[in-house]
Amino acid sequence: MQRHRLLRRSTSLSHPPVDPAAHDPAAATADATVVAVGAVVQGELHAEGAVRVLGRVQGRVRCGGLLWVAHGGGVHADVAAHAAVIAGEVVGDVVAVELVELRGGGRVAGDIRAARVVIADGATLRGTVTLRPADGAEGASSSLSSYPATTATSAFSTPSTPRPAYLAADGGPPPARGLAAHGARPRVFLRRAADGVWQRPS
Repeated sequence: MQRHRLLRRSTSLSHPPVDPAAHDPAAATADATVVAVGAVVQGELHAEGAVRVLGRVQGRVRCGGLLWVAHGGGVHADVAAHAAVIAGEVVGDVVAVELVELRGGGRVAGDIRAARVVIADGATLRGTVTLRPADGAEGASSSLSSYPATTATSAFSTPSTPRPAYLAADGGPPPARGLAAHGARPRVFLRRAADGVWQRPS
C-alpha cells in the first residue's frame, strides 16, 4: 500500500505505464546478483539482470534490471540501471531508463536522471533531478559515460542538510547565475508543493 501511494506522488514525462510490481525489491530476489552484508566489491559491477546491494560497492554499477540498494548498503560511484530503488546510500550519479525511487532513509549525493523520480519523506538528495523520456538501456549507459564519476568523500558527514545555494529560497527554479556558479546541467527542475507532490514549476 505504501508503494502505491509513493508512485502516485511521482513526477514523470510522457512514457508507457510502469508496473509497480516490476520495481518491487522483493520480486527481484530469485535471479539477482547479490552483494551480501559485510561484503565489499572493488571495481565495476556489470549484470544483465537485477542487482541487490546489501554491502558496499566501490565502483560503477550497471545492470539491465532493477538495482536495489538496501538499507545499510552503499555504492560509491555512478550507477546505471533499468530502474533503481535506493534505501541505502549512493555517492554518485544515478541514471535509470524508467524509475528512480529514493525511499525514506535513503541518501544520494549526485544527480538523478530518469523518466520517473519518486522521493519519499525522510530521504536525502544532494544534487539535481532531470526528467527525460525512457530511451532504453543503451541510452542510459551512454548518458552515464558522459559524466565523470563522483568522488566518494564525506558527502553526508554533516548532521544537517543545508539548502544548496543554487536553489531559490522559496523552493522555485534557481537563478541562472546560481546554476553557472555550480556547474549544474539539469533540464527540468522540481519544487515540492504543500501536499508533498514534486512538480515542475510553471
